[in-house]
Amino acid sequence: MILLQRNKKTFFYALYEGAEDTRDENGNLTLEKTFKYGPPIKARGCFVSSSGEEARNVFGTFQDYDKMIILEDPHCPIDENAVLFVDRTPIYGENGTPQHNYIVRRIVQTLNFTFIAISTVGSKCV
Repeated sequence: MILLQRNKKTFFYALYEGAEDTRDENGNLTLEKTFKYGPPIKARGCFVSSSGEEARNVFGTFQDYDKMIILEDPHCPIDENAVLFVDRTPIYGENGTPQHNYIVRRIVQTLNFTFIAISTVGSKCV
């Protein structure tokens, strides 16, 4: 199976780099954490809706996702802590947090492909 270039769509992802403690205006530690993400990385993949028997078989019985991305890179660095910018340019808030619209739910890597199950931010699939 080879993905056709015309079926691929551009998206961006940011990899999780860790968390750091949040401080208030007096410099005291709060109980909150700020999650840090790396710079956005451009990628291209084939987006597939989560319907269909083939899509369900890839992730076994796990069905809590909205879409699936198929990448031709079996060594893709995207993990389950990464955030995705699909159909939008990467936007970061004042404190450097990404304003992403998708999260990674599951990843399956084969010899030739990477399958990524994704859900919209704030969807019922959390």
